[in-house]
Amino acid sequence: MPSCQRTGDRTYVVARIAVLSRLLVILLAFLSNALVDDYDSSFDLVYEPLLPTAFNPQFLPTLTKPPDARPVVDPLPARPVETKTKDDETTDTLDPQLAVVADPASVAAFDPVPLTRAQQLLKPWLRVFVRWDAIYFVHLAEEGQYVYEQEHAFFPMLPMTMRVVATYVLYPLLPGLGFRISVILAGVLISNLAFVGSAVILYRLGQDLVGDDRLAYLAALCYCFTPASAFMSAIYTESLFALLSFICFRLVARRRYLQAAYFVSLSSLTRSNALTYCGFFAYDLAVRPLRPLLLRLHGVHSKRSIAATVWPYLANLLRVVFYCLVALTGFTLFQYYGYQLYCTGPAPPRPWCHARVPLLYSFVQTHYWNNGFLKYYEVKQIPNFLFASPMVTLSFAGIFSYAQADWRRFLTLGLVRSASTRPAYHHSALLPHVYLWLVLLLYATLNMHIQIITRFFSSQPMVYWYSAHLLLQRPPTGLAGSDSRWPRAWWSARRLTLAGSLLLCYYTLYGTIGIVLFSNFFPPA
Repeated sequence: MPSCQRTGDRTYVVARIAVLSRLLVILLAFLSNALVDDYDSSFDLVYEPLLPTAFNPQFLPTLTKPPDARPVVDPLPARPVETKTKDDETTDTLDPQLAVVADPASVAAFDPVPLTRAQQLLKPWLRVFVRWDAIYFVHLAEEGQYVYEQEHAFFPMLPMTMRVVATYVLYPLLPGLGFRISVILAGVLISNLAFVGSAVILYRLGQDLVGDDRLAYLAALCYCFTPASAFMSAIYTESLFALLSFICFRLVARRRYLQAAYFVSLSSLTRSNALTYCGFFAYDLAVRPLRPLLLRLHGVHSKRSIAATVWPYLANLLRVVFYCLVALTGFTLFQYYGYQLYCTGPAPPRPWCHARVPLLYSFVQTHYWNNGFLKYYEVKQIPNFLFASPMVTLSFAGIFSYAQADWRRFLTLGLVRSASTRPAYHHSALLPHVYLWLVLLLYATLNMHIQIITRFFSSQPMVYWYSAHLLLQRPPTGLAGSDSRWPRAWWSARRLTLAGSLLLCYYTLYGTIGIVLFSNFFPPA
């Protein structure tokens, strides 16, 4: 393990590089947005407040709202209905049950509010981060509640935090900025500060698990320049979720399971895939103890010694159940909140309310976002599969590399393993993280919109540990003495393998292009 002094120095360096990387991303996004016209101008509708309402729903044309103010309705195709205009002339417009703004005359009542000097100065810097899903988070934070059923695809931790920061931390700025722009500024600050914190925690996590400072440090640097850099600085959940996830992983590595369960609960209020983290409790408390138990059963031991091992194991199973219940609290409360909104009260309940397990999140993902098993496997989605192919390839290669180092360990959950010496990346402590990586990879490629896999894996430490492993590899130098001269020997000792070179190209090109596309509202996102 590295010394305390070296660890402290490296921690500070990681934090400084993380800050510099965020400043670089912000600058690149600002310059690209200044030079390229936006693909979509929705930001102006979000940023510039309209009177008399604080939220203009025109930028979310698919959102619908019934007349009884219930925050839900199924977005069926709009149908013409008979309505009266000011001149009592009959005209075709959208059904008021299906449209946000049914009366064209009401749109004229929305007049832009002149921007203050402070708002004008911040606008070109903030606009590059209010893109795609960020618009939903801004709306949720501003409203302080869920208004539309579709919005339940976005979990409440980030918008709640944005609202709290805008209300209390940025309170002195409210007179000059207004609440909405304060909310936007709060979202950008939260994402970037969470990113810096997550980079530091990732570095310390690598030290705790493998004890290799080089691998941990280089992995943290890879994270600082992740291909998903644009999303880590925007008003997205990626940075906040990575921070909570890395803290959870580090607590598990230190056997502080109850605290880890609390952070899993918080993570599950940020993204749904936090539920898979319950597997760490099961692995540590139910799988790892099986190895000494099996050794006792196959050895020459008295019945009393075997019983002394079995009873603590049964107690561990109860602990797993308890920790998982604590970890599921956040997700469960969020689903219960949705159930109360749409399945109780005088209005007719939604179709998913009658399911055996009424989960709003599953319904929203399937019904509104077309997520599901092999639903994305269409010819028209081939460009998105190509866009995701670098991360998919990197993930499969990383999992295979780890498994190939010891197939018996990989296939037996680590219960049977060889004693050969391996690089730090193949450390046995990383095995549950590899399993998590494999599960999420299969889920992402078979059930999700494949183009989001890069940002989806931004919180997976195995991605960065494997990237660091590739960058630490060195190609063979050829025959002894062939590179004896100083310039050749210096270059040969520092050049990368082909895989390492391709990895650097991927991080650089994908990250840069992603910033340019995202900041100008271009897909994919």
